[in-house]
Amino acid sequence: MTDDLGPGSGIERRRCERLLRELYENQTATVEALSRRLSRPPADIHRLLELLRQSGCGIETTPAGVQLNDISWPWWKAMLEDRSGAAGRMLGRHVLAFDQTTSTNDVCWQAARQAEERPLLVLADVQTRGRGRRGRRWESKPGQSLLMSILLPAALSNAETLTLTAGLAVAQTIETLAGVSTAVKWPNDVLVDGKKIAGILIETHWANPQEMDSPTVIDHTLGIGLNVGQQTADFPSQIADRAASLAMISHRAWDRLRVLEALLEQLERNCLHPPAPASLITAWKARCTMLGQLLRVHCGGMEIVGRVADIDPLEGLVLRDETGAVHLCKARETTILSP
Repeated sequence: MTDDLGPGSGIERRRCERLLRELYENQTATVEALSRRLSRPPADIHRLLELLRQSGCGIETTPAGVQLNDISWPWWKAMLEDRSGAAGRMLGRHVLAFDQTTSTNDVCWQAARQAEERPLLVLADVQTRGRGRRGRRWESKPGQSLLMSILLPAALSNAETLTLTAGLAVAQTIETLAGVSTAVKWPNDVLVDGKKIAGILIETHWANPQEMDSPTVIDHTLGIGLNVGQQTADFPSQIADRAASLAMISHRAWDRLRVLEALLEQLERNCLHPPAPASLITAWKARCTMLGQLLRVHCGGMEIVGRVADIDPLEGLVLRDETGAVHLCKARETTILSP
């Protein structure tokens, strides 16, 4: 595995990166304009454009000029680190990007033991053992999803608050980009029209895991999987009727890097500079459709069936069973079995 991706090296690579940044900022530009901005002859611009096409970038020539439709995976690391630094954004300044890895959360776990910069953003085009909550697998194919983890110092937030703020950030990003309404399903899913489009997995790293009577949290890993380019046939048959993607809900193609940048900006607002907890909870509950639902859950070693009387994203579900008894089901102890 390596994060040193992309065609060419040295001066040639830097020229391609400069051209790509110009196209990314403007999306459409004439060869003549690009030649002036980069101080390169038109013939050189055409040659660099061809190199970018060969590397997988979606570049086409239109009557208005050269148009960038999407940036291929090998260029993401350089683009993110450059743009995040220029924008004064912490998320994206330090990036590890992999063609394929077991799990981006696993990479963060390894990085937590080393002197890696934090926040550290880990990206993968493909995960071979991507996982969701309770060990469930997160299925993905190349070029279709955003698969990411962020290693964050524990001082920024606790795990419950991070789940809340990250889930809300994903929901808000989807709403802004696609112009649709979203729902959040406690504790960690984002839905559109009842179908799952994203999931969040928080894992905590302890300094002294053998001493759980006095544990010390040193880092959190925030894992996010967001479906971007899939169509129904791309999902495994057992979940195809319950899964969605940005492409499916908006009926258009998306440049995953632009989706990622929008998400990083929202995550920075929610997670690194969060507003008051009350406003976050209000925004989260406004998107929660679980109130009044009849649920079957496994909690604290027992199975409970009841209606959702209340929900606090930081504390858990309040279920009222058929006898009228009330049960508080905390996120870390609870699995929703149905519906």
